[in-house]
Amino acid sequence: MASTSIPYILSLFLLFSCISTQLSAQNDDAIQKVCSNAISPEFCLKTLRPYPRNATADLRGIAKVSVNLALSQASAAKSLIATLLKQVSDPTNRTTLTDCSKNFNRAILELNAAKKYLVARDYTSVNVQASLAEQNTDVCSISLSANSPSPKLRTWTVQEGGYCNILCEASGLLTGGDEYFCK
Repeated sequence: MASTSIPYILSLFLLFSCISTQLSAQNDDAIQKVCSNAISPEFCLKTLRPYPRNATADLRGIAKVSVNLALSQASAAKSLIATLLKQVSDPTNRTTLTDCSKNFNRAILELNAAKKYLVARDYTSVNVQASLAEQNTDVCSISLSANSPSPKLRTWTVQEGGYCNILCEASGLLTGGDEYFCK
């Protein structure tokens, strides 16, 4: 009896190994497809590879992960801006921070809309909202490159742009990849 169960167990093991390898390859394919189009492929790969296979197994999973990362980063940056606004007295820094706060407010609204459109599987609208959020983040990033009261805020703003770009690329590919709106 034990001798007949060994081939059965080996067969199951091989089957699960093949399925796992196939899922891993599909996961890598989706990540490679998105990241090859991203503004910063290195940042994209570094961002997506640590996630479990089931979270980034397909373009929709990548979009879901990236919208959540973008929302989290935008909220953190907005909180940092509020703290910095209480500390700065220089009028130029205050103007830069005030403008960035407005940009992040808009980006958060756009990302929340993108998240709702993602649930509804309206990928064109996800793509438009992601592109708008990316543009708002870029405006802040440009302002901070000329006059940054905080290196941390500058770094977070660049990361936010990267997350928005990943979302933009994933949603663009979900639309069929012909024409979509990313940098």
